[in-house]
Amino acid sequence: MFYFWEEEISSVLMKQSLSPKEQSQYEQLSEKKQPDWLAGRIAAKHIISQMIRNQWHREVAPIDIEIISDSHTRPDFRILHHDDIVFHSEYSLSLSHTKGKAIAGLSLIEETGYVGVDIEHDRECTEAFSRSFLTPKEYDSCIRYHIPFLQIWCYKEAFLKAIGAGLALHPHAIETTINNRGELLSLIQDGQERRIRPEKLSFPGCPFGAILYVEPYGE
Repeated sequence: MFYFWEEEISSVLMKQSLSPKEQSQYEQLSEKKQPDWLAGRIAAKHIISQMIRNQWHREVAPIDIEIISDSHTRPDFRILHHDDIVFHSEYSLSLSHTKGKAIAGLSLIEETGYVGVDIEHDRECTEAFSRSFLTPKEYDSCIRYHIPFLQIWCYKEAFLKAIGAGLALHPHAIETTINNRGELLSLIQDGQERRIRPEKLSFPGCPFGAILYVEPYGE
């Protein structure tokens, strides 16, 4: 499941949504990074509250949902002031944001695997930049099918987020196969095909996007 956020965030909504720790994190960011970071938190809290509503039939305020993340791990979350809400299964959370818009994906790992999401606004990609993250096969496929390079980037970025690697794993270690509609057919990591369930996404202002559910190794 995923949720896309594109609305402007008022100061009132921000105060109602951020925990004290998150408010402190927000204030430490540069003004340029604050809108995207905030949109990501709002999207994540929305999808988590929806999951709690479906599972416990309870309403939890956004300020009581705290997103935990750093640059080295997958984002996680915890519920504040509701000790009776106990998760007996592990969830996977993924975030992506660009130009004040954001998407959050949430999955129950034992059912659908790890989730990764990515969205991108339209921008020009030079050949040098495109080849820095596309393998020769992927580059040729984009040219042959007239598929924007950024769509392949979204698939790769979503996968890297799902497995918790981020850009610590070079994009060339992953090779995708797409059809003439730009849909992902398969994904190879270091010579091994990964079991995935991909979906191509597109939103206003973010024409390129993807959500991937990735089965863990050995399961």
